[in-house]
Amino acid sequence: MPKIRHGLAVLAGLILVTACASTVSGQAEVAPQSKTPATSRPAPHTSKPSPTPSPTPSPTPSPVAASEVPTTQAPAPPPAAGAPASCPDGTCAELSHSLEKDGYQIVLRQGTGGSTTSSAIVELLSGGSPVQWAALPFAYQPHMECSTQTEHLHCVVISGTGAHSSQAQLYLVVDGAFLEPPIVTSDTTEIMATDLDGDGDLDLQVPVNNYTPDYATGGNYWETLILQNKQYVRTGCTETIYGRAVPPPNSIVSGVCPQ
Repeated sequence: MPKIRHGLAVLAGLILVTACASTVSGQAEVAPQSKTPATSRPAPHTSKPSPTPSPTPSPTPSPVAASEVPTTQAPAPPPAAGAPASCPDGTCAELSHSLEKDGYQIVLRQGTGGSTTSSAIVELLSGGSPVQWAALPFAYQPHMECSTQTEHLHCVVISGTGAHSSQAQLYLVVDGAFLEPPIVTSDTTEIMATDLDGDGDLDLQVPVNNYTPDYATGGNYWETLILQNKQYVRTGCTETIYGRAVPPPNSIVSGVCPQ
């Protein structure tokens, strides 16, 4: 009996050991839960805009000296003209002046001189400065008539030249300078300048004595001259009258001239 019990105890111990081994073995057969490696998400792609290139600054021009900067200048005025000797430094007395036209003006002055060398000085101004001078010799008691009513400013200087003679000189401003056509003379005094035909130009009324038989008792008449092509042209004469003064014509005349 004791052997049987001993055998049963051994058997029971074997069974118990087998059971424990099975349990351990079962645990070993269970595959451990696989850990899925974390899939790393790519970092969100933040696209940075391409850097915009800075605009290339325009080259700064080098400073230019004031003397090198081109400038638009008004035309220079004509050079000042020197006054004639009979009007030193242009200081001789002014007798009269014209109105201004196109920036020009004509001034009449009394020149200096002795009893036989008196002269009229005619000055052309531009912008108030002298640009030309002219001298009319043997001019006694000169006076001037002017017109600004036509294309060109013009004046007529009239003066005595002796006891029974006179002269008239036209000063016509063309292209900024005096144009002086041939002088008109008379063997008597009192040449007149006025607009006889209403065109704005100064016409001349010229008294004439025929000295027949002499100046004191000779016949008198008038001739008229009109400004044509920048000079004076005679149009005709009035009737010759003896023994009395003849009034000047108030219009252009076309009668036959004695001479």
